[in-house]
Amino acid sequence: MARTLSWPAVAVLSGCFHAAQYSESATAQTWRQIRDRGEAPAGKSASPVPAPGAALSAEQAYALALEHNADVARAVAEAEVAAASVKVARQLENPQLRITNFHVDNAIANNPGADVGLRVPIPRPGSRRAATAGANHAAEAGRASTEDAKRLLRAQIYKLYAQLAMLRADLAQTTSAIEVQSERREQIGARMDRAVATQLDLAMADVRLAEARREQASVRDAIATIEGELTRLVGLPNPVTFATDTDDLRPVGLTLDRDALLDRALASRPELRAAQARVVEAKASSHVAKGDAYPWFSWAEVQYRASRNAVPSAWSFGVALTVPIFSGNRGRIRESEAIVRQRTIEERSTIVSVAREVDDAVRRVQRTGEAVSEVERDLLPKIEAARREAEAAIASGTLDPVAATAIDRKIVDARRLHLAVLLAHREAVIELEAAVAGPLGGERPAAQGDP
Repeated sequence: MARTLSWPAVAVLSGCFHAAQYSESATAQTWRQIRDRGEAPAGKSASPVPAPGAALSAEQAYALALEHNADVARAVAEAEVAAASVKVARQLENPQLRITNFHVDNAIANNPGADVGLRVPIPRPGSRRAATAGANHAAEAGRASTEDAKRLLRAQIYKLYAQLAMLRADLAQTTSAIEVQSERREQIGARMDRAVATQLDLAMADVRLAEARREQASVRDAIATIEGELTRLVGLPNPVTFATDTDDLRPVGLTLDRDALLDRALASRPELRAAQARVVEAKASSHVAKGDAYPWFSWAEVQYRASRNAVPSAWSFGVALTVPIFSGNRGRIRESEAIVRQRTIEERSTIVSVAREVDDAVRRVQRTGEAVSEVERDLLPKIEAARREAEAAIASGTLDPVAATAIDRKIVDARRLHLAVLLAHREAVIELEAAVAGPLGGERPAAQGDP
């Protein structure tokens, strides 16, 4: 039959710690588990991992990133540590059971005895409450920092999706550019056979064709880079594809009220809550530091003399009074007051930074929206009119087909410029959404023509 251990034995055994030996294969084994099971960094996932090659929308990618992104997982873990510290601040110190004054000569005289005392620490008035309040606000700052990490992650993913949509549309335009340059090269080659064009004309056509192919390769490289960055942010070990839609680049009809947007940002931005919570945390620490500068009872003790001849009245009582004579805690008080000033300045600086960020984001949305309107109002209609005139001129035989390829190239350049200004506007809207910590309303107009 197993013997029951006494509580001293349990205390001794529970205090033993055996550190695991370092293993070179442990890291590789952990990676294989993550790769094979598709686990989140915290070891758990609420949503199923998509199959390899599955197409993810921006919303799905963001939802998966919240569970699998390592940076978010670290922020959540830090917030959990801060939340756990609240219980530490609330906790009272344990009393002590003290056995003292055991005299050997009394034991030799067959009259052993010892003082048995119960010592109880006495917290300073308000210190525990202030420490708890500080811990609560530190936990709130941790939660706000986690929300801010999620806010920035959303903006980063949505901007990458916008860039990917633009590049995929731009890839089609580079294909058109290659076709235009190939046609031009064939036309010049045919003219050389009739001794109408020179070898230099053919060489320059080859150069332009090579430049078009190199440009397409650069777009493909940019697409691969963005897909790799999205895969890293989502945090999945298996490769996935990302579903994009060029229609998402089209401008959204927004009513931009700067004052309303600023009020929304000041009420919603997580780092503002974190900055305010850090101010309160610093004030709580300062209160505790100032309280330690005054005399206070450290502990109270009730004691009984336990011996063979002890009488019931062998009780005694004692207290310890800490008197700050040599150390008035002035250094710690000055430090805590300086931290309060620092946290207050940081809070004001964060408010100003958020206000400027909203103002800059509104300006950029307006500026890029005007650029999109200008291109769609002036450039695209004119380039389309030129294309129609060129087709009519070629059909009537009044336009040189080689010269017409230059117009085709201009059309491709105009469409690529249109994609670039659409992307700039979409990124500006995403940055404004990040600045106000939430999506904006508005309706997309009907698509007009090929972007």
